[in-house]
Amino acid sequence: MKKIKIKAPVNSLQSAKMQIAAGAEEIYLSYSSNDINALSFSGRGKESFNKIKTQMRYEEFQEIIEFAHQHNVFVDLAANVPMSGNSENPENSFHKKYLEYVERAIQAGVDGVIVGDLGNLYMLQDYKNKIRLTAGVFFGTLNCSQIELLENLGAKKVCLPHHFSIKEIADIVKKSNIDVEIFGHFGCSFIESTCSLYHHASEEIDFGIPCRAKYCVRHSKKLVNILDMGEDCSLCQMDQILKTGITSIKIIGRELDCKLSSTITYVYNFMLQKLYEGMSIQDTLSLIKKNIDFSFWQKNFCDVNRCKYVNSQYYI
Repeated sequence: MKKIKIKAPVNSLQSAKMQIAAGAEEIYLSYSSNDINALSFSGRGKESFNKIKTQMRYEEFQEIIEFAHQHNVFVDLAANVPMSGNSENPENSFHKKYLEYVERAIQAGVDGVIVGDLGNLYMLQDYKNKIRLTAGVFFGTLNCSQIELLENLGAKKVCLPHHFSIKEIADIVKKSNIDVEIFGHFGCSFIESTCSLYHHASEEIDFGIPCRAKYCVRHSKKLVNILDMGEDCSLCQMDQILKTGITSIKIIGRELDCKLSSTITYVYNFMLQKLYEGMSIQDTLSLIKKNIDFSFWQKNFCDVNRCKYVNSQYYI
C-alpha cells in the first residue's frame, strides 16, 4: 500500500510546530509582502474574515522553514495568485514583484512552489530544476491532457479539484507521469478558476462565504442554501483513497485557528496510520472519538452528510 503524505496549512511558527507534531509531512505557507495592501501573492487576503493572519513576516517564514527541515518536512510556498500584466512602470510591475516574492522564498530554502496560473508557471521555467513546481487547484485540472501540458511546462505535481469520484481520481493517477494530490478536508463549493464569488479578501466589508450562504427563495420566502455544492470530509473514504495512488492529501485552513487546523491534521494522520496497520475505518473512528472531543466533527460533517468523494455526480 502506497503511503500518503498529509500537506497542512501554516500561518505562524506556532501553527507549524502544531501541524508537524500532529503528523504533517508537508506544509504550505506564504510570507507577507509590502507590495500589496490587502491581497497577497498567495491567492488569499492577508487576514481572514475572523482577523486571523494567513501569512507571516519574512523572518518568521525563515524560522518555519528551518524548523520544518529539522523535522524532515517538505515546505511549499503558496504563490498561486492569478497572473497580471506589466504596468507602465516595469520596475514596479506586478510581474516583477511576483518573481521577487518567489525568489526570496527560494533564498529562504523552500522546497517547492504552488502556482495557480499558466502565465506564472511559464514564467517560473528557470526554477523547475531547482524546486518542485506544483500546479495548484486554481488550474481546475480535469483531465490527463491538461496534466500532460502542465508537466511539459515544468510541473512535478498537480492538485485536483474537489469534485472527482474516487474512480476518476484513480484513473487520472494511473495515466499520469507526475504526482497527484487531492483535498482531504474542506474545499470550494465550485470548481476552482470557474467561480466569481469573493471571500477571504481582507476587505473591510465582510463578504462571508457566498456559495455557502442562505438566500431567500422567492416563492417560499425561506432561507435556503441554493449554491453549495461543496463537501468537507473524506475521513470515511480514506481506505479507498489509499488505493488510488495519490501522493498527498491536502488540508485547507490557513485562515483557521491553528488549534482547529492541527486537530484536523491529527485526525487524518491517526486514521492513515491505523489503516496502514490494517485496522478498519469504523474501529479507527471509535478510537478517534476516545482521543478527542468529536462532537464538533459529528455535528458539522457526519450528521449533515458533508462527505467528499461519495457517489459524486457533478457534470464536469
